Amino acid sequence: MRSVSYLIRKNGRFMEFYVPSSGDFDSRGRYVPLDPTPMKARAVVMHLTSDDLRFYEAGVYTSKDAKVITFGRVPLPVGTTFNWQGSKYEILERTDNSHLVDAQVHVAVKVVTVDDPA
Repeated sequence: MRSVSYLIRKNGRFMEFYVPSSGDFDSRGRYVPLDPTPMKARAVVMHLTSDDLRFYEAGVYTSKDAKVITFGRVPLPVGTTFNWQGSKYEILERTDNSHLVDAQVHVAVKVVTVDDPA
């Protein structure tokens, strides 16, 4: 039986994630967010299954949302965005599984934009 770390290293691909940065206030006192910081990490992305939907809080996620598994201790905080299969996703939840395997599981929701209606 193969380890999860081996499968992530073998089947995962490098993806570009955009980690949110804190902003600053301009001279008028309005908050101006900074551009997100790009970061590459090896990850496996897959849609949420019916078992996943039962595991997470009811009504929060749909089958169009995704699960992202990263190898190692990759710092993908809540609010990180990425593009997958032509759609934009945003990470809403992170689970640290370092006590079981050298991987972290993130749950991301599909962000609906004008270009991508559903």
